[in-house]
Amino acid sequence: PLKRWQLLNALVAPLTALFANSGRYAGENTGFASFRSQTWRETDPKRTGVFSTSDAAPAYLDFALDAAAILPPHADAGFPPFGAVLADATENDWRAHLSTLFPDVRPKGYFEIRCIDGQPTERYAAVLATIIGVTMDSSTSTDAEVLLPPASSQRVARAGHSGLADYELRSVCEDLVDIALAGCRRQPDLIGGADVDEAEEVLRGLLV
Repeated sequence: PLKRWQLLNALVAPLTALFANSGRYAGENTGFASFRSQTWRETDPKRTGVFSTSDAAPAYLDFALDAAAILPPHADAGFPPFGAVLADATENDWRAHLSTLFPDVRPKGYFEIRCIDGQPTERYAAVLATIIGVTMDSSTSTDAEVLLPPASSQRVARAGHSGLADYELRSVCEDLVDIALAGCRRQPDLIGGADVDEAEEVLRGLLV
């Protein structure tokens, strides 16, 4: 799980670029490939973002304790860091506080990947194939770990701004798609061959 946590965070920038699909807002061009991603970059940095460390549990604990307590009863104290009210908090308070954190990869007993824009239904297989192929096959996970630089907010910001127009991110996405499809072909119990074929057509189309 710890290595998968690190890999998923490193995947945030290429996934954001590859599936950028929110360039318009209120009927106008925003200048961003993924305005949704940019919106999160401008939201409270103490409860959003990516993690570059493999030491997941302490890193996420520090992140959670440093985020402001925005729910009652502690919000009435001026939104202190949750760590400042921890001694007076209940387990339910803690669980509710965790639900107010929105990093791009959120641990909830599983990893919730939140960095991908909403997609038309014909792209669903492509999204699933990319994630399954990279994370659920040990060989391709290793290949992806070699390919991907550590997660960084700067790379995610670039992905949100330029998408696949960013040359370096496009190159990474091209290699990542090859890795993901190879991983899917080795995991027929997780994703069927027809779905992989459909995913490949969509992914190759996105990279044209």
